[in-house]
Amino acid sequence: MQISKTRLFQLIRESVGSGEQPTHRTLGGEMVSFGCDACVVDMDARIADATHRRDSMSRRTDGREHYNGILKVLRRERRAALKEAEKTAVSESALRHMIRGILKEQVVGYSAPAKSGSGDPGYETIGDTSVPASTGDEDTARKQRSQLSLADKEDLRAQVGQMQQQRSAALKKGDSATANHLGVQLQRMQDVLG
Repeated sequence: MQISKTRLFQLIRESVGSGEQPTHRTLGGEMVSFGCDACVVDMDARIADATHRRDSMSRRTDGREHYNGILKVLRRERRAALKEAEKTAVSESALRHMIRGILKEQVVGYSAPAKSGSGDPGYETIGDTSVPASTGDEDTARKQRSQLSLADKEDLRAQVGQMQQQRSAALKKGDSATANHLGVQLQRMQDVLG
């Protein structure tokens, strides 16, 4: 299941917002959320227009007083819109966190492992294969090796060859951290293979 860009924005707005958000009708008739950039730009245009109309009138006239009242209301609404925009502003890290949360929900068939205290050793990933986790006992390790299918063993052997090549390439480059990590993975695979 893939998520559309529109749905992603809707989910982000829902998680940031708190319920119903007020709207604003622009001069073009479009309904936008109160406090968004389009809302503030529209209010700036209205203020500029009303200021121009007021300034074209003579002083101490009813028309001028009328436009002063309109300007007062428009400026108050603009301040409220800017305050609303501050409340709904999302930092980049918060946005990344929300997107990661949404993407985690999209993993098909994923379910978190159940917590069990029944002594089940669980599994660990070695290369591309999951094997039962080692308990440190040699008899248990032999038993675990016998549980691997022939195909799993062949896959592990192929991965050992690939990882050995990757490790030697990392050593040639002087990347000791990667080489050490691959060495640990190789040791685990060889322990599983016996």
